[in-house]
Amino acid sequence: LVLVNVRHRTYVFDVFDIVVCLLCFYWCGHCFSIGTEKFIDNLLNLVDCEPSFLLGAVQCLPLPAGVRDTIGSILQQQRVKELVFAILIAENQLITLLRPKKHSLYPQDLHLVFNLVDASTSFRTAESWTPICLPKFDNSGYLHAHVSYLEDDCPACLLLLSTDKDKFFSLSGCKKNIVEKMKGHGCIQAINDSLARESYRIEQVGIPDLRHFVYKSKGTLQYTAPRITRPYTEVEDRTRLMGLYQYLHHRIHSSVRPLKILFHVGSKETVLGWVTPGFELYAVFGPLVTKPVAISSVNKLLRWIKREEDRLFILSSQVY
Repeated sequence: LVLVNVRHRTYVFDVFDIVVCLLCFYWCGHCFSIGTEKFIDNLLNLVDCEPSFLLGAVQCLPLPAGVRDTIGSILQQQRVKELVFAILIAENQLITLLRPKKHSLYPQDLHLVFNLVDASTSFRTAESWTPICLPKFDNSGYLHAHVSYLEDDCPACLLLLSTDKDKFFSLSGCKKNIVEKMKGHGCIQAINDSLARESYRIEQVGIPDLRHFVYKSKGTLQYTAPRITRPYTEVEDRTRLMGLYQYLHHRIHSSVRPLKILFHVGSKETVLGWVTPGFELYAVFGPLVTKPVAISSVNKLLRWIKREEDRLFILSSQVY
């Protein structure tokens, strides 16, 4: 019944693919009936509150470009030949990744990685070795992932993926070298500092009456959004906010009558959705904001995002 409800959403196929992949993962591990529910339940909870599934994008942890580049360089320098992908994440946000030059990791695969880590507390206690299917990368098999947190007091989790099921100890040594280098360059502290700030506040953008927004870069398939604050601190208000984004997305991407821009006036807020070849933007304003004011504010917002883009997005990932 839950899956039937999910299918009615505009992003059903991404979610359905991930659910199928989760079931295949447990079948491969010969423990289909043990523990599967917590991963699917967690996934469905994320679908309700995370714009990432709606947008087909991932959110990056805001970091100074120099810090992110340093982390990427360390992953590159410490790579062992058995390593296919290195993915560093924290609290459902991508910090950086290392990939083969001829292959990319799509948001759908990263959603699966995020859900795997978010749903399991066991990864915090010890290094783990687990099969993982990334269907957009290869839907005919699975990789083997070394999963561990950088340090006990750091929420960042490192996944080192290999095609070889016997390379746990090689990747464990690789992880130790990566952590040592990151500590030496102050990268772990920088990650902790960014997480402690809980992203950025809407006030930092400096646009009156702008309450919240979600911006997707189509070129990178990444999105950014400020921390949710008043008037959306209560659960029902956050649910309404997510519902507004779903409404805008559905109307703009309608198969019957797709739109490039939509301005909607509600009883509690006004919302504007704007889609171009380069980006998607959904912005929420106070209830008295007019369309000309909203468009003017959105243009200011776009300029702010452009100034901050090397902190908000991964503009070029490390490849080998």
